[in-house]
Amino acid sequence: MRPEQFLFPPWRGSGVYCDAFGLPAGKYQVWGQGRREADLVVIDFDTLLDVGVANHFEWVFAPGDGLELRFSDRVSGQEATGQVTAEGFGWEWKLLHKTPLGLRRCQVSARFELTGPNSAVTSTTISLWGVSVGSSSSHIRHTS
Repeated sequence: MRPEQFLFPPWRGSGVYCDAFGLPAGKYQVWGQGRREADLVVIDFDTLLDVGVANHFEWVFAPGDGLELRFSDRVSGQEATGQVTAEGFGWEWKLLHKTPLGLRRCQVSARFELTGPNSAVTSTTISLWGVSVGSSSSHIRHTS
């Protein structure tokens, strides 16, 4: 299933984020849903960390049926690429992130493993120069 199909119905989840050493650093909430704009699908995707840091993405997809994914985030202007897999889907993009070396442009890799027609387990790794500086995992489920 492609992300614009799975992430279109309203969904919500929670998870744990870890530091550069893989040690739990806190919890977060995640939620979103899709909407149509002409021939495009926009996925509103929000996260809120327990320390009050919030992130909002507006991932814009051109619906398709292939394995390759290409889309952009309207908020940051970042382009993302990814693939549909047998287990689900994933994508990668760049993001400014606080690291031990200060605020740096890092690579983000997000994976969604579908555990049923209405649920998934996510894992995200943030890396700088190929070294992990953070990670997170969550369980999300459709709310309708």
